[in-house]
Amino acid sequence: MNEQINPVKFIGPPAATADHLPLLGKLVRKTAKRKLVTTMTLTDDTCKWPIGDPAKPDFHYCGQLPQNGRPYCDKHNSMSYQSARRKNSPENASDPD
Repeated sequence: MNEQINPVKFIGPPAATADHLPLLGKLVRKTAKRKLVTTMTLTDDTCKWPIGDPAKPDFHYCGQLPQNGRPYCDKHNSMSYQSARRKNSPENASDPD
């Protein structure tokens, strides 16, 4: 009546052998360097927010997916408009002198 019950051994995936380790490296997606979006590579599917000095060789555009019917992505679209309060503030008004 007092029989000993043998514990169940864990049955899991087989241990990885050395020949499987190279496959693991192939499965991990590496972050690829994105090419800079230049004036020549702009499309309807790229944010046209300029980044940098146009006179410098590293000048480029954002390149993210723009909002529908807009030239800029979400981030740059919100940056592209001044609020009415900021627009009408005295420091932004032109000096009539």
